[in-house]
Amino acid sequence: MHVRVCELHVAHLRYGPGYLRPAGAADAELVVRWALAFTSGCGLRDRPEQVAEGARRRVAIGDIFLWDDGRPVSMAARTRPTRHGISVGHVYTPPELRGRGYATACVAALSQHLLDSGYGFWTLFTDLANPTSNHIYQ
Repeated sequence: MHVRVCELHVAHLRYGPGYLRPAGAADAELVVRWALAFTSGCGLRDRPEQVAEGARRRVAIGDIFLWDDGRPVSMAARTRPTRHGISVGHVYTPPELRGRGYATACVAALSQHLLDSGYGFWTLFTDLANPTSNHIYQ
């Protein structure tokens, strides 16, 4: 996979319906399903049991966030924290919910939350072969 790393600057958008919230224990199995779908969709060869274990662990420590529009519709994870910066990863929206701005809202709101919590900058990695994510992140 060819990737690009981007330093993020949050555009203050009007978000569509919904709100950002941390994933809780009740969301863990949904997050596992989405993490497996994300991994498969990216062509990664991670072992499913490791993906599931990692997703549950990340929910438990508060690293997974959901965009909720009456139910979870998109997710993103905070990852790779350093003293001054942090990254986002595992941005996923199920195919039937795409094209509604949920991932854009999730990433923007999580980004602002992380910047507000004291990180000086925020980065993300994008697959250069994915025109949708490259467009959104630009």
